[in-house]
Parts: sequence; C-alpha cells; structure tokens
Amino acid sequence: FFASMLLEHCAGIVGMAPLAIEALLGRMRSPTLRSGIPYHDPSPKQRLDVYRPQDWRPTDQKVPVFIFVHGGAWTDGERWHFSLLGEFWAARNVCAVVPGYRTWPDGDVHDQVADIDKVIQWTVANIERFGGDPQRIVVAGHSAG
Repeated sequence: FFASMLLEHCAGIVGMAPLAIEALLGRMRSPTLRSGIPYHDPSPKQRLDVYRPQDWRPTDQKVPVFIFVHGGAWTDGERWHFSLLGEFWAARNVCAVVPGYRTWPDGDVHDQVADIDKVIQWTVANIERFGGDPQRIVVAGHSAG
C-alpha cells in the first residue's frame, strides 16, 4: 500500500523518479533487451536498443511500439541513459525502441534528423521480429530528441 501511495505521489512531482522507484521495488517484469543493433551506417552512434515484453512469443499478437529519442543539447546523451524508460514500456506490453544518433561534432542537426528518419524506417521494416506492430508506432522524445 505504501509503495503505491509513494509512486502516485512521486508521479506528479518528479519526472522519471517514479520509474526508478518502481524498478527498485522490483514491481516491473524484466523485458528482453536487444542492444546495439545497427540501423544504418557502422557508426557506433547509429545503433538502437529494442525492449520487448519478456513473455512475448512469435505466435502472440503484435504489440504497440514506442520510439523514444533522447535529448542532450545536440552534443551528448546516450541511448543507455534511457534504459529504464525502455524497461518501463516493455513491462507494460509495449515494444520500446531507444536509438542513438550522431551528435556534434560528428553530425549536425540535419544529420540527427536523418538518423531518426532511418530509425523510423528500420523500425517499420524490422520491429515485427521483436513482437512490435509496424502499424502502431508512436515517436516521442525530450529536449533535443
């Protein structure tokens, strides 16, 4: 009871803190993670992580897909910084895609937009292998994302 009250209270006050609290309390199912999948060029920044519900099987119905683009003032930030977000959605029967992308000085804002376009194309073409439905994709991000 106390844990649920704490989660509800924190949800309105501190951005990502409820996710961390929920993870620490062990209330989320562990998703299956595929990390470092290249979506375009061999650049280490042009990789993505896919989080899918742990119990999903190829015979199951496809699940919605959430692509989350991290921020970082166009100069930094890493996809693994948002692994908790990927786990959060996977635990709720959503396939989460968290990509990296080129940042300054390796790429400018145009390169970053092109990278995310490639992420979306990759997701549409490949997400069914991970249980995702390519007809039900949502894209969101924060800051530069």
